[in-house]
Amino acid sequence: MKIAIIGGGNMGEAFARGIHRHFTGGDFELIVSEKNVAKHLAFHSLEIVTTSHNLEAVDNADVVILAVKPADVEQTCRDISIHLPGKCVVISIAAGVKLAALKEWLASDHVARTMPNLLASIGKSTTVWYSEIENEELKILVGKVLESIGSAHEVGSENEIDMATAISGCGPAYVWYFMEKMIAAGVAIGLDAQVARALTLQTFEGASTMAMNEGFDPTEMRLKVAPKGGSTEQAIHVFDEKNVEGIIDEAIRAAYKRAEGLGK
Repeated sequence: MKIAIIGGGNMGEAFARGIHRHFTGGDFELIVSEKNVAKHLAFHSLEIVTTSHNLEAVDNADVVILAVKPADVEQTCRDISIHLPGKCVVISIAAGVKLAALKEWLASDHVARTMPNLLASIGKSTTVWYSEIENEELKILVGKVLESIGSAHEVGSENEIDMATAISGCGPAYVWYFMEKMIAAGVAIGLDAQVARALTLQTFEGASTMAMNEGFDPTEMRLKVAPKGGSTEQAIHVFDEKNVEGIIDEAIRAAYKRAEGLGK
């Protein structure tokens, strides 16, 4: 099996590292096409083959991952379309680029539109994907490739890609924003900056780990930490008073609206 990645930027490299870890065997081949030759060194250290020519990369490929900027997707697709093998699956990670456009530019129905996130760089991406591929084996292959960078969730409509963008695509930034503000608030009340940072990061890590347990209920657990009259209850009261729930809802809707508009 041959997997070709077109684009050796951050996401292209994340896919290359994930695929390199998860796919093994003498009949497996991975190649990255990147025009900037200086970036080839990062892949050579992993013994991954590189090229500066997209057509060389897609030659005899079973899977092609489009990891180029959205503005470059159309031309890239048109350039490689007549060189794609018949059953080659193309996986696009370009934000806002609709499936219908990808299928037209590639002259192929074997196309999946995906939305990974930046956590792919550590193998922890939450990736949602949608396709109209009828061949079940090809769909299984798409899932396996996406699972090389984290978890993969197939959705039933393309619109759900835009919805998921507002949650998991943008989500890491929301978490880091809240971390940033918690650290600053800790310093403001007198904690050493390094202590405030360590307490915040460890708290997020521990809470996230616990939340992954089967049957975890965030409301139930929050109430366990926030008994009546306690410090946590006071903090939650301020959140409610300032309508943090409404702010989060408004923010998610704004991100979703923008994600919808990217492809128009």
